[in-house]
Amino acid sequence: MSKLFPELDRELTRHTLRDGVRVDIADGPTSEIVSTLEKMGLIGTTQRRYVKCAYRSDPDYLERWDSGCEGIIEVDDLDKSYFCRECGQPIEQVTKKTFFGDVRVSLEPDGITQHIREAVQAVPHVARVDSLAYSAFSVQLTDGRTIKLVVLDYTEARYRFAGLYFAEPHLYVVASPINDPVRHVLEGQIYVALLSRKVSPFEGQFGTCTDDR
Repeated sequence: MSKLFPELDRELTRHTLRDGVRVDIADGPTSEIVSTLEKMGLIGTTQRRYVKCAYRSDPDYLERWDSGCEGIIEVDDLDKSYFCRECGQPIEQVTKKTFFGDVRVSLEPDGITQHIREAVQAVPHVARVDSLAYSAFSVQLTDGRTIKLVVLDYTEARYRFAGLYFAEPHLYVVASPINDPVRHVLEGQIYVALLSRKVSPFEGQFGTCTDDR
């Protein structure tokens, strides 16, 4: 189960599993999480290089119109001319400024769906997992019971809301705990967060919510 549920910092993982979030890969623990999630196929990344408009260590710091400007300028070509979108001042010699970098995270629905299927199939009490639709599964337990497992972020509306109106057992999975895809569906419902090690939903250890809010 280690490959399916790696030992990662819970809060940093929650922050990283957010579509469009930018993270600083210079930070050791964050870099490890990004690398692990990317290898698992759960996220994709796009690197960004940038300079800060007013950075105290830069040679042009005293020349900046606003020494408190927090603008950042993305740099993709060292021969181009740049200006700060916050204060409007041009960046005369971008090559002499201090460069910073981060990555933009994008969630990978196909990878997340496949990971969830493999993780559920690995639970000892699960006999088989069948697809009902994209990110919706029928999970047959070894005792003969069947549970509908739904990934709220990506599945069709008919599966997203079905458990609210019918008595059949449903388990909701949230791929991105921070994005909150359909909060009103989650109210009072049973759900788990992707990569959560807090509970095992098939061993009867969960309440109405396993994601700390």
